[in-house]
Amino acid sequence: MGFWQKVDDELVYLGKSRKELALEAGIDASYISKGIDRNGIPIADTALRIARALNVTLEYLLDMESDDKVQKEPAAFSKSDLRIFKKYKDTLSQLENINQKERRAILQLIETIATRA
Repeated sequence: MGFWQKVDDELVYLGKSRKELALEAGIDASYISKGIDRNGIPIADTALRIARALNVTLEYLLDMESDDKVQKEPAAFSKSDLRIFKKYKDTLSQLENINQKERRAILQLIETIATRA
């Protein structure tokens, strides 16, 4: 997977647009579009700013992490999973702010209702 594909995947995961990334990385939005069209790799300082804006390592975006350094992660989310996450991310954030006992009760309620459906 190439640099820009990983950037796009991270944007979907974070629920951000390319324009937001450009603003956070301090680069022109057209630079991202041109990079994607050309399927190239940006110059080092720009690539680093993009990685920092996405809160990932530059090595990850450049596909240079060795297997012994990469923490094994579950299989990637499907596009459907990512759409669901984006739809409910505010609810999930609110759920994180509820104390553990109440959170468990809410999750049990959801599970009970879901099994009836």
